[in-house]
Amino acid sequence: MVKKNSIVITIFGTLAIIFSIFVFLSLVPEIIEPYGLPTIFAFISAFCWLIFGIGVLKRLSWARIGIIIISIGYIIDTFEQPRLLLEVISNHDFFKLSIIISGLIFFLSTIFIFTRKTIKEQFKSKVIQNEKRQ
Repeated sequence: MVKKNSIVITIFGTLAIIFSIFVFLSLVPEIIEPYGLPTIFAFISAFCWLIFGIGVLKRLSWARIGIIIISIGYIIDTFEQPRLLLEVISNHDFFKLSIIISGLIFFLSTIFIFTRKTIKEQFKSKVIQNEKRQ
């Protein structure tokens, strides 16, 4: 019997795919360069989000670990550029600030959700089911 994904896994897997599409579409230099994000990094991260999002929807354990690692990377990258954060805050640019805050909420939520015991067990049950078939 194959257990369906929980709603949380489906939501975060779908959001990861949507996020990757958003990053692919934002590869226009005028959009990326003000944030200091190199184009090659944006392309690689978008590709990773796409692969990990699909993997999460299939409940592959490496995708769960990968999505946690890339979320940590994005959080570190956000705080690694204090000049950009201070500039956004001092200019009262609420649009950019809302993007930064919503990104941090998404990445922190992703880490929190995918490190929970119940979610880990769903990914382990997928591995166990595959071993039983062989």
